[in-house]
Amino acid sequence: MHLIQSNPFNERLNPVKNQRLEFANALRGVAALSVLISHYLGIFWFARPITEALINAPIADAAALPTPAIAAWLESLPIASGPFGVALFFMISGFVIPFSFERSSVAGFLIGRFFRIYPLYFAGFTVTLVAVYLSGLASGRSFPYALFHVLAHYVPGVRDLLWLPSIDGIVWTLEIELKFYLLCALLAPLLRTGSLKVFLAPVLLFCIAIAAHRQPWGTLEKTFAFDSEYMLMMFCGVAFNFYFRPHITNVMLSIIGPSCLAMFCVSMYISGDLPVRGILGYIAAFATFAVCASLSSRWPSSHTLSFFADVSYPLYVVHGVMGYAVMAHMVERNVAPSIAIACAFALSIIVAWTLHKMVEKPSHEIGKRLSQSISTGGRPGIAADS
Repeated sequence: MHLIQSNPFNERLNPVKNQRLEFANALRGVAALSVLISHYLGIFWFARPITEALINAPIADAAALPTPAIAAWLESLPIASGPFGVALFFMISGFVIPFSFERSSVAGFLIGRFFRIYPLYFAGFTVTLVAVYLSGLASGRSFPYALFHVLAHYVPGVRDLLWLPSIDGIVWTLEIELKFYLLCALLAPLLRTGSLKVFLAPVLLFCIAIAAHRQPWGTLEKTFAFDSEYMLMMFCGVAFNFYFRPHITNVMLSIIGPSCLAMFCVSMYISGDLPVRGILGYIAAFATFAVCASLSSRWPSSHTLSFFADVSYPLYVVHGVMGYAVMAHMVERNVAPSIAIACAFALSIIVAWTLHKMVEKPSHEIGKRLSQSISTGGRPGIAADS
């Protein structure tokens, strides 16, 4: 009991007054910027066949389009910025979702999550389709996707079940998020009360991943293994949530959190689904989250990070194909790579901000009201804001 009372996070334990803990909110902005840097200064230059397929247009080879020095430098670092950003997103989800069950029923939680995820994705994916069409048109190529493929992709989760190729290159993370939400809905009574039985789930996920990791891609077993691996990182966030509320001591946190991380790293290393640089990115994200969490009571406000946190979801959804297409067609016309990269950054931020204002905020408010109504039986109450 003494350890819990001396918990340095106690100032932020009330989820009603602190629905969005500042350090976690700031890390959303860091995660979004990390992913953008990884894609615009990494994937575009070092995975050109993948980029060409996404934008439906050719990209000059390395001989005709030399890699910028900053991109080469980032690629030489031992820690990959893309996995670092994705890991932060996953840990933040694991951290904030259990708070929702203190204020929402399971049905209210699922309704809230639907309006938090789907309307914005519908709008953002439409932007991606327009970018694919215009990019192909500029290169004299026809639109490459069948109507059925497009419609299935509009609903994250359906594409995954049908094993259709990703059109935007980023939906796989949302699909894992959705599965995590469903798992949390099943574990809601344990999450609500802070039962340590919750952490039997990552052990089971680890066993599933190890048992199925050798299966070929495109099989149900491999899909379960892949999803299970990444959800282990989300349970790292759950461990920090339990400490903040507080349901576990700092000693228990120091055991549970690193254990979930270790299971993730072992599973990824054995399966080969993530290179060593990527695994190190996840380890760095865990360490960053832990350090920032320990400083939460003294966390300084940052308008820049708050802005990127606010637009992090629409930015994540729209930046990929649209940004790649802008860069590819600009450098094809002999625009300096630095200018092309800057234009892709600027356009992505503008579009993301627009979608945040016009789609994300209104749909999120609708979701909160419906979640509150369902959770309280129509009585006034407090809706989740996670």
